[in-house]
Parts: sequence; structure tokens; C-alpha cells
Amino acid sequence: MKKIISIVYLTLFLAMLIVPAIFTNTEKQAISEIDNRHLAEWPVTKSLGSDYSNGIETYLKDRIGGRSQMIHAYGVLIDRVMGELAHPTYEYGRDGYIFFRMYKNGVFNQYHKEYAEMVLQLQNYCEDRGTPFYYVFEPEKQSIYRNYLPNGFNYDDSWAREMVAYMQEIGVHVIDYTEELTKRAESEQVYNWQYDAGHWNDLGCFYATNLLFEEMHKDFEEVAPMTYDEFDVETVVAKTLTNSSFVVNEEIPKFSYIAGYDVITSDWKKEIKVNASYPGFFYFLNNGENAEELPKILIFQGSYYNRNPDFITSRAKEIIGVHNYQNVMNLDYYYTIFQPDVVIMDSAEYVISSNYFDQGAMRRMDFNPCLQVEEIDKAEMIALEETVLLDASQPHTDVLTTNIGLDDIAYVYLFHEGKVYDFKKSADEGLTVTLVKGIINNNSSIELILRDYNGKLYKMKGKCREVKNLLGSFEPTEGVTVNDYGILFTTTLPDNLFDAVNLQIYTQGAEKYLDTIYHIYGSEKAEGNYTHKMASGWYSICLKGNTNLSDEYVLTEVWLEAGKTYSFLIDVEEFSGKQIIVKDYQWNGPDYTTE
Repeated sequence: MKKIISIVYLTLFLAMLIVPAIFTNTEKQAISEIDNRHLAEWPVTKSLGSDYSNGIETYLKDRIGGRSQMIHAYGVLIDRVMGELAHPTYEYGRDGYIFFRMYKNGVFNQYHKEYAEMVLQLQNYCEDRGTPFYYVFEPEKQSIYRNYLPNGFNYDDSWAREMVAYMQEIGVHVIDYTEELTKRAESEQVYNWQYDAGHWNDLGCFYATNLLFEEMHKDFEEVAPMTYDEFDVETVVAKTLTNSSFVVNEEIPKFSYIAGYDVITSDWKKEIKVNASYPGFFYFLNNGENAEELPKILIFQGSYYNRNPDFITSRAKEIIGVHNYQNVMNLDYYYTIFQPDVVIMDSAEYVISSNYFDQGAMRRMDFNPCLQVEEIDKAEMIALEETVLLDASQPHTDVLTTNIGLDDIAYVYLFHEGKVYDFKKSADEGLTVTLVKGIINNNSSIELILRDYNGKLYKMKGKCREVKNLLGSFEPTEGVTVNDYGILFTTTLPDNLFDAVNLQIYTQGAEKYLDTIYHIYGSEKAEGNYTHKMASGWYSICLKGNTNLSDEYVLTEVWLEAGKTYSFLIDVEEFSGKQIIVKDYQWNGPDYTTE
């Protein structure tokens, strides 16, 4: 009997070790809902040196099977036995209140000054272009409900008071919700008791946002404070903490805008660039009565407004919402596309740190100074015409790209049909501007305005050329099959083995070999550029499955312009001695044959 019991215990012990290991979470870019963060990634390499073992330990702690269930079970046990909240994100305050975990009180410092000055730079960019800008400061729950904080913790928000004062001193149009929410909290629950422990609830958002609308009313007469009768107001039960399975069953207020709005987010989201860590984006059209009289709003927002967009949407004919933080530093990109009537930036108290707003990125932020149309007539003309590449491949936006090869040029603008648009430096030091589709068309004549580092203006003519895949119909050899999936190269000759994929250029009709542009020796996705140094004209582009006996290839005719640069893409999905599969093949450049 003892032997059987020992076997059972041993089996259970081994199961406790093996089962979690079997169910280890190996998903890439996995996010833990219980502590709202990315889990550690593999591989952990020995290049980490002394941190190698720590890296493995962290990975296993994050990824072990049943981690969330074990944390939840432990949290429930500790809560019931000891009345403590054992959770990586939350902790109990007094009277059952739940807060985000407490952290060390901040001190007003140089970072906060630079943050305020960054906001002023954003404001100046908008206001110089005639667009009102509002900065909204949102206090966190522990600032409003400090009487219910955990025993022994005294919250000091003097750094925030000093920062807001500094903002006002340097001229930022700041709207601070702290006083209003503190007053309301004396008699109403404007942040939830437990659920969504760090954010205001819909009632708090209603009161706070009306402060914003009171300020906006000074610039837009049609924007008035909200009233209750514009919303369906109900009480719903929140069963668990946000990003947690910890049960709270709290009744919370829920406001829904009665007029509603159309959601066109998915139409635009794939085309709009956002920071990978902060990918939030939405686009709504207000269905309310007289909505067309309201302003078009561009708002950079965090989690406080992400939770219910109905309030902001009620006072906009269109509202474009972009996740704040790193994205707001590309304000000029979003402004140029959407041409808003008003720009709003909101930040909660606890996000004003380099974890959210990177200090280096703030210092590097550089926008085009505003160019007034009347300045253009005084600009010195340059006797050159610049080719501007037009990518019209997306349904809602067009992207223009140019590389101005002139020294001492600090900023570049597009002037077209009486309007000015800012070019922006991209990662490869090229210049791009993204516009709503249809403003610029293939072969459109434009003007480029250049500003040097001393502020002097120049202007030059430009021509837009649409960039597209210039490859026409293929002429394959016998061993090549072209279909919707791609290009298949095969050889049945004995001892005939593929050893490379070559991209080559010939005279028209493939009468004479001219050059090999690129070699590929395996399964890879190759991208590159080719600058045409020969005369303008028709040429044959050859994609060849190179062998030791008899090559297989496809030919296509392409018009190439002298001195112009073209890009190519060859995605080799499979490569072996007897078979090559090219999944994607493109030759991209401006089309000069449409003139």
C-alpha cells in the first residue's frame, strides 16, 4: 500500500513539473492580460554574458504554462485569507478602494520643463497655421481620492502643479481637470471604487470633457457643453478588474451617445503610420443633428479617452483619434493628411515620463516653420525641375517622395493649387508628404518651396510621376509557369541544377545582354535599386533561374529613363536544385510612357 501511495505522489509531483512545461507559451509578441505587458521573448543568447541565466529565468517565469491561473488563484487566496490584493498591477487602499500600485512621489525637474516646451512646440505648429490647440491634463485616481490611499502612503502631486504652472507661464493653452474632478468627487463617484482602478468613469469623463468644450466654445460658437439628454445613461455591472480575472462585480455608469456615429476606422487604419507600441487609431463620423457645423477634430489621446470616445465625438463632425505618446511627435504627418479644424492633446498624470514620451525623441522633434502663401512670390526661382514620385497604391492616401540634392536646404514644402503642405524627412533621409487621395495626380505640375538654414526661400518646378510596378506581360521559357500565385521555375534535364536567381537587363527583344543587376542564392526576399545609366528607351528585364546547363527565365519589356532610379522586389519562397518559386516580383518606378 505504501508503495502505491509513493507512486501516486511521485506521479503527481512529476505532473506538476512536466504539465506546465508542456504548455509553455511560445507565442511571439505575447501580451499578458493579467499585468498588461509584453512577455519576455526567446531566444535568450549567450551574448548577454552574465545576464544569460537571468534571461532564461525571466523567460520561464513569464511563459510557464498556467502562469495567469496560478497568479489569479494566489490572489484570490491572499484576498480571502489576509484581505490583501496580490496582483502585479493593483493594490487595495482604504475602504476597499483599488488603485494602481503606488510609486515614489515625483519631483518637478528638467524633464517636465522639456515636456512642457514640447507641448508648446506642438501648439505653435498648429496655431501658426490657424488651427486652435488645446492641451488637457488629466489627474490620476490617487490624486482625486487621496483620502482612500493605502495606509502609510501620502501622495504629493506638487510636481504636477509646478508643471502646469510652467506650461501656463510659457503660453501653453492648458486645461487642467484636477479642480473640477476633486470638487465632483466630494459627492459623486467620478472614478470607480474598484473597477478600472486608475481611470475615471463615464461620469467623470462627462464632467471633465465639458470643461474642454467650454474652452472650445470661445473659438467655435457651435461647440457647447454636453447635456445628459444627449446620452443613454445606464448602470452596468463590471465583473472583474480590467486586464484581470479578479472579481469585483461593481456597478458603474455607462454613457452612450444617442445620435451615434459611423465608424470608418478600418477604411483608413492600414494606411496610417503609428508607433508599434502605441497602435491605437480611430476615425468616426458624427450622425448628430447639425454635425456638419461642428469642427473636424484631431485628438492625440491616451487610455482615459480610449475607453469611451462618445463624449469627444459628440462635438465633432469628424474625429480622428491617434494614440498619444510617441505618435504626437509626428503631429505634422497627421495634420498634413487630415487638415483638422482643431487639435487636442490629452495626457494623464502618470504618463508624463520618458517611459511614454521619450526624452531623446522630444529633443529631436523638428517641424517645418509655417510658410505663408504670400512669401512664395518673394522666393528665388531655381532653374531646375524636380521629379516627385507619387505612390497612389492605397485607396485613401497618396504618398509623394523626393530627394532634393541641394546643400543647405533645411525644409521643403509642396505648393499646389494655393495650398501649402509640409514635406517630412523620412528614416532614409528622403522627403515624403502624405495627402488625401486625389489632391495630386500623375503628371501633375507642382511647385517645391525650399527654405535654407538662414531662412531664405527658393522655389522650383516639379512634376509628379506615379510609381507603380512597370512589369508588363511575361514571356516565359518552356520550364517556367506564371500564375496568380507567382513564378515557378523547373528543370527536368538530368544533372541540370539551379544555382542562382539573376536579375538582368538586355536590349529590347533580349537581343543583347547588358548587365546583371542582382544575384540571389537561396530563399530570401530581395529589395534594391537600379539607376539607369544608359539612353532612355525600351529594354528587356530578365528574371533568370540560372543553371549549369540550360537556364530558364521570364522576360518583360520596360521603358527606362536615363539617370532615373528604379526599385525592384524579388521574393524567393523556395529554392532548390530542381525548382524555384518566386512568390512576388516587381519592378517599380515612375511611368514616363503616359505622357
